[in-house]
Amino acid sequence: MRFILLCFFIFQFTNAQNFNDAEVFFSNGKSLKGYGKIGFRRFVFKKDKDGPTIGYKHIGIDSIQIFRGDSITTYQFKRDKQEVYLMRVIESGEATLLKNTISGNTYSPQFGFQSVGGTTYYISKKGDLETTSIYTEGAVIDKSFRRTMAKVFKSCPSLIEKLENKEYKKSDVREVVGYFNKNCYF
Repeated sequence: MRFILLCFFIFQFTNAQNFNDAEVFFSNGKSLKGYGKIGFRRFVFKKDKDGPTIGYKHIGIDSIQIFRGDSITTYQFKRDKQEVYLMRVIESGEATLLKNTISGNTYSPQFGFQSVGGTTYYISKKGDLETTSIYTEGAVIDKSFRRTMAKVFKSCPSLIEKLENKEYKKSDVREVVGYFNKNCYF
């Protein structure tokens, strides 16, 4: 019985630690301040530290900001094919660079427990719920980064030229989006 109580208190303590100062921005222009934590496809919010939790999915939410010390992290719900994910905003403007990290564990009798997951980068144009997958870190089979970027940013000849001249590689994806937002969108 003591063990069960100890496990319960440890769970409650660690669960409470995951909540940070947060602000939810709704599609209707209103916002709500409180405490929140990011989940796989949803956001859990409570108005007061000891208050009840409310789980939000993508409907009616524009963005979410999580405050940790001096840093502010922004998240948006975006669609990748058929699924809606809560993605981290890396660079924003007319084109927004988003990052979706999925992690978990799997078990097989042959290999035991293994960590699985990956980080995929997406681009979304202003006002779109749909995203375009740019690349996945560590993927063995991956689409051509430059070809995908050229398709997404076809309205910017100077950027297309830089991509064709191989001035950018996958690790420069943030710079590519920044270049587009600064030099190509009028």
